[in-house]
Amino acid sequence: NCSSMSEQFYYSSTGIISQTNNKELSVYPNPAYDMINISLPENTKGNIRIYNSAGQCVSVMSADNNTEVSNVNISNLSSGNYNVVYTETNGKSTQQTIIKY
Repeated sequence: NCSSMSEQFYYSSTGIISQTNNKELSVYPNPAYDMINISLPENTKGNIRIYNSAGQCVSVMSADNNTEVSNVNISNLSSGNYNVVYTETNGKSTQQTIIKY
């Protein structure tokens, strides 16, 4: 659940100041309307969280990835910028910003 989060994301007027940005996480299409695809390396284990522009966690899911790509429904989210954050079981985090319209 979103409330058990130990990492924090901070926003400034010019963008996001976060922990890590790594090419292991790929989120597409961007911008997106109702579905996004999240691509992670094979045999990935961890959690995926989606944060709104206020830094609030709005979605959390488990990543036990044997297929490399997960389809995620974002139709319930309001239009705006979101950060998709993947945290591995070893604590390493990567993030990508997406635009929901």
